[in-house]
Amino acid sequence: MSFATKPARPLTTWPVRPSPPPSTRTNQFRFLVCCIALFLMPGVAHAYIDPGTGSMLFQSALAILFGVGAALGRVRRLAARVWAVLFRKSPPEGDEN
Repeated sequence: MSFATKPARPLTTWPVRPSPPPSTRTNQFRFLVCCIALFLMPGVAHAYIDPGTGSMLFQSALAILFGVGAALGRVRRLAARVWAVLFRKSPPEGDEN
């Protein structure tokens, strides 16, 4: 006595359609990206950037940022003092404190 089993159902629908080829525009974009990447790669680099260089550049940038901020704050305070002296309001007449 033999038991007949059903054939396994395929996981895909029939007929299987192949994916369409990439468009010409996509191929042109890929080619452009590859050309730019190859252009930007250095041929031979005889240089070494030491690991502490990044922190040195970061500290320099922060020092410049805080220095400019302090200088602008000083200029702002000086301008406020000059403005107050030039455009000081005189007390109204008859008002005695």
